[in-house]
Amino acid sequence: MLITLCLMLATLRIKLINMTRSVLFSSLSLSEFERVSDCTTAREIWVRLQSYHEGTVQVKTRLFEMYKREYENLSQLDGESIDAMFSRF
Repeated sequence: MLITLCLMLATLRIKLINMTRSVLFSSLSLSEFERVSDCTTAREIWVRLQSYHEGTVQVKTRLFEMYKREYENLSQLDGESIDAMFSRF
């Protein structure tokens, strides 16, 4: 009885994994699908897509520092309006 229950739960888990992969795959464009088609779980798919679209922590940090430095160095030119200055930014 216990073995049968464990087997049913394992089968259900596999079906759920396949369903979530199927839902994710069907919502992706062809280029995104090609990036994640080798992933075996929905979590792997999610992490890879998140990394691709948002970048890694190192990329985010580098971009933040670059934009921060650009903002700190922003200054108004002679005869330039505030609107024009911020439109350059």
